[in-house]
Amino acid sequence: MNNGWIGTSERGETVSRLKTNYLIDLILTTLFFAVAGTGLVMYFLIPSGIPRGHYVVYMGLTKANWIWIHSRAGILIVFLIVVHLILHSQWIIRTTKSFGRKENKNTICERDTVTDKVR
Repeated sequence: MNNGWIGTSERGETVSRLKTNYLIDLILTTLFFAVAGTGLVMYFLIPSGIPRGHYVVYMGLTKANWIWIHSRAGILIVFLIVVHLILHSQWIIRTTKSFGRKENKNTICERDTVTDKVR
């Protein structure tokens, strides 16, 4: 009774984890475009300053609505980035450690075996 969420990928990750990562990435992308779009509308179309245009309607929403959408989407992005980093913490740690390792420049890799170069 797994509803198609349980299984493993080629890399050994569970399908459930892959779907979770995909969903978070999809939501982050959508929120990014919401923040970018509302930011551009507020920057180019809505006059700056609190008294100017606060209750005037721009594209169906007041300035207060545009600011509310923009700030809430930004807060959600921050929250989901933290979740995203937590979900990928093991990969981040492994990758960071691999940058610190010294590689032996005198070796070549052929068909899953490592041998010394011949001079």
